[in-house]
Amino acid sequence: MQPQTVEEKKRHIKKFAKYVAKSYPPEQLLVEQVTIELARNFIAHIQKAKTNKTANRYLRNLKACWNWNIKQGENIGNPFSKIEKYPEEVYVKKVPSTQDVVSVIMAADRFQADFLQLLLQTAARPGEIRKLKWEDVFFDRKMIRLWTRKRKGGGMTPRPALMTPTMREILDRRWKDRKNSPWVFTDPATGDRYERSAKELREMTRRLCDKAGVPYFDMYSLRHYVSQRVIDSGKANPVDIQKLLGHQRLTTTDNYIRSLVPDMQHLNGILESLLDEGLAEKSKPTAASGRTKIQ
Repeated sequence: MQPQTVEEKKRHIKKFAKYVAKSYPPEQLLVEQVTIELARNFIAHIQKAKTNKTANRYLRNLKACWNWNIKQGENIGNPFSKIEKYPEEVYVKKVPSTQDVVSVIMAADRFQADFLQLLLQTAARPGEIRKLKWEDVFFDRKMIRLWTRKRKGGGMTPRPALMTPTMREILDRRWKDRKNSPWVFTDPATGDRYERSAKELREMTRRLCDKAGVPYFDMYSLRHYVSQRVIDSGKANPVDIQKLLGHQRLTTTDNYIRSLVPDMQHLNGILESLLDEGLAEKSKPTAASGRTKIQ
């Protein structure tokens, strides 16, 4: 698992342990004695103090913790498996306009523009560009190789991406300035790749959006932007989009597409003609005058 995922799970388990310790001294409560009522009260406590979404994250992590131990052979039940999730507001993917994306690129310095352009040219996740090594850049084959850990089990999985002329220009320039670094983007402060928390990346698009005077969008929004443009072009089928985004399952891609563009074009004709029959009836000639009656 990614370090931040492990830390979140650890934090949630500790929070539950502290909650339990207020009522039960640790040595007096065995794991198998944790009741559904206690589990439900804890999740309700988190929901009241935080949000529905946060409570659901606690529920998911604690349920997974118990399930993991059961899978290892522990003879315990899972009190969290009987608790229903809280309703959450549906997350709507933010897709910036072309004008806003152009404005941000124009407001960027060379490093920022290079990083954002590679996101745009590949529809990659920011972490995939941060971790891009020169050994994964193939100038002769006009392609690069991206690595992602977004898989069950946490293993790194590669996927190819075509090298567009814009990418070639950026990578040629960065290759000449690489100073023997194995990373395409090297943090000058450490000599290593940029970490997720690096200040140069953490608030990059927020600063650039403010500078350009456009509504804020994050780096992930560029992935949504590219996806929507590809979908709207009508030139890519779901399998093409699956490969572009690096999804393991086509169902994931299908859900992703539906979250950006509703698949209801076949209803256009029905919606457009809702009143046609009534309007035609109203415009029929009257028997008395032979004139067309319009009401």
